[in-house]
Amino acid sequence: MLVGASLYSRAFSGEITGFFRIGDVLPLSPYLNPAEVMIHENEIGYDGQFFLSLALDPFLTNSHTIESLDYPRYRIGRLLFPLLGYGGSLGNRAVIPYALVLINGLSILAMVLVLSELWYANGSGEQSSLLVLCIPGIWIAFSFSTAEILSSLLVIASYVAYRRGHANTSSLLAGLACLAKEVTLIFWLASLIAALLEENRKRIVSLLLSIVPFVAFRVFLFIAFRAELDSELDNFSWPLVGHMNRLQWWLAGDNLTKNEVAFYGVLLFAVILLISKLPRTWQIDKILFLSSIGYLLIFIQSTTKILDYHVSYNRVLVMIYILVLLSSSGPRLSRVDKVFWTLSGLASLRFVYWFAR
Repeated sequence: MLVGASLYSRAFSGEITGFFRIGDVLPLSPYLNPAEVMIHENEIGYDGQFFLSLALDPFLTNSHTIESLDYPRYRIGRLLFPLLGYGGSLGNRAVIPYALVLINGLSILAMVLVLSELWYANGSGEQSSLLVLCIPGIWIAFSFSTAEILSSLLVIASYVAYRRGHANTSSLLAGLACLAKEVTLIFWLASLIAALLEENRKRIVSLLLSIVPFVAFRVFLFIAFRAELDSELDNFSWPLVGHMNRLQWWLAGDNLTKNEVAFYGVLLFAVILLISKLPRTWQIDKILFLSSIGYLLIFIQSTTKILDYHVSYNRVLVMIYILVLLSSSGPRLSRVDKVFWTLSGLASLRFVYWFAR
């Protein structure tokens, strides 16, 4: 909350719409007054802008709302976060921006508490849950008001519910996570494959039922926006092509800044650390192993569209950091883990300091 207050008072000069990085290229939501909005000139805006537009009109009652979205089918598919913002504000559009920021702030706190409960129940060091606060992508998503915090919370809560023996609740949360952000389908699929390997029929049925709303909503959007040409696969390419392009740009001196090198380095450290944990994870936790494989594939196949800016790739790939944390063995961190989380924490502090100035 201190970070939020600092951003609100300093970086955004008391303007709540600063949390949504609104650009001037696309039409503004019909429910926003340009004179009361922090607008960044010559920018298309950031994902938070589109979440805000949807939260102001989640049922698309105004035709101009569609015009304010860059890719309507793609954006509307992530409806859970804006819908919660609308519901949390009781439909009061003046309150909705505050509600979205509050939801993300409370979700960060909830992640810490849920993980603390898991490790306390296992007799481990529950203080390790505070390492969530060292993940750069958490603060990036908070500062730009995107859905990664909510979707990550739902994944963590689903995993903890499963570990505590609440399989049906776990399945429900996994399904909801997919409605917050489609990439969390990786965790749902990992849970399903693990259930198949264990021949757990009840778990299989509950997982299949939990994904029905997501699939039905996607089919509806495909039909409703059939003429839309955008492809969600544009963010993925052949393995490592995006990373090689990123390296070539740096060698050419393009966008070579301390921030880009440092943040990419921390993410690469997280990837290497996660890979090193795979053999042990396979033996003790199939869900974490399969989820790790899925998110590592996302990393390897990311295009330069994702890798062009450190606030993008650390936000989109935030689950890699969370999987590193969940895969840590026992209450005591290894020396390598300590080094990683120290660097990750410093990167988070660097972002908050740089962004809140």
